[in-house]
Amino acid sequence: MKAGRRRLLLPQRMRRVIRRLRRVVPWPLRILLALALIVGGFFGFLPVLGFWMIPLGGVLLLLELRPLRHARICRARWQRRRRGAH
Repeated sequence: MKAGRRRLLLPQRMRRVIRRLRRVVPWPLRILLALALIVGGFFGFLPVLGFWMIPLGGVLLLLELRPLRHARICRARWQRRRRGAH
């Protein structure tokens, strides 16, 4: 891991899926995919869909939308400062 980059704490399998999506799929399609995953996750009680789709869609949105990415970075800094104080 490079010194300036932080890694999300996700399961290995989910990290591989997201890494591949970010390499192959253009960003507008990734945002649509994230929204589709979140909406589909609300129908998780159906046999084909699952509640696992909500966090995966949320992570994709978090990585793609600049305001959410900024909020994630600020929260990570706050958590690091808080851990350092204790």
